Formats: sequence, C-alpha cells, structure tokens
Amino acid sequence: MDKISAKLNVTKGSFYYHNTDKDDLVSACVEHSLDTLRQGQAGPYPGDGLERLAAAVLSLALHQAAGRRGRMLRHYTLVSLSPDHRQSVQARYQRTALRFAAMISEGVADGSIRPVDPLIAALVLMVVINSTAYLNAAVPGITADQVEPNYIRPVFTGLFTPAE
Repeated sequence: MDKISAKLNVTKGSFYYHNTDKDDLVSACVEHSLDTLRQGQAGPYPGDGLERLAAAVLSLALHQAAGRRGRMLRHYTLVSLSPDHRQSVQARYQRTALRFAAMISEGVADGSIRPVDPLIAALVLMVVINSTAYLNAAVPGITADQVEPNYIRPVFTGLFTPAE
C-alpha cells in the first residue's frame, strides 16, 4: 500500500478514504477498463462492418498505446481478484468478446469481412488491444500515427479482408 500511495502521490489515509483495500482498487481499475472497452466498441463508426470494426479496434489500441488517460488493465490481472468477484468480471470480458463477435458477424453478413469464426477472431482482437500496451517496448519511439499502418492494419489485412 505504501508503494501504491507513493506512486499516486497521496497519503495512505487518503488512499483508504477512496478505497476500502487493495482489492477495491483492483476492482475499480478492472471496471474502468471494461467501461473503456465498451465505450470504444460503441462509438458511432460509419461504414461497412469491416470499417466499423477497424475503427473500434484502432480507437482502443490507440488508447492503450498512448496511456494518457490511463491504460486498460490486461486480462491477466483477473487473477488478482477474489474468486467471487473474478467470476462476474470474467462474464463482462466475455460480453466484450461477444460484442466484437457480433461486429465481425455483421461484417461477414455484409460481405466486408471474409467468413471466419467470429468468437475466435474476437478473442484475437482482444489480444491485439491488450498487447498494444507493450508496443512502445517492442518498437521504441513508435508514434500514434504509426500504430494503425504498422500494427492494426496487418491484423485486419490477414484476418478479415475478403479473398479476391
């Protein structure tokens, strides 16, 4: 708790005023991450299914890569939750994946995305978004305008683009 309070530049008393304990903090961070994912998926994105899906993933990847508004927690942080809370959070992560799967299915239906297993493809997108937090470590100095052509577009070109 001392390290967390110091990093936040608050006293331990102030920390405990806003958070019951460390589990409460982790839960709040997980909830914030899930809310951010939902907002990124729900944006008013124009175009066909592929364009809407790509815009949603790009917005979330840029958020994760930049970290200016706070990065989303990576999925492996679920192990730090109590078993009771972990189950409900896992259900929310599954709903997030299902929303991506629905977006993929819409793209398959309108012909902008080649037929793929929507749930597997959705899980791949969740990993892509998740891993964007480490992009700067893998490619030092990468800028926001380089994320789409060098990281997001190859995923979409290989996974979703219809065969000609």
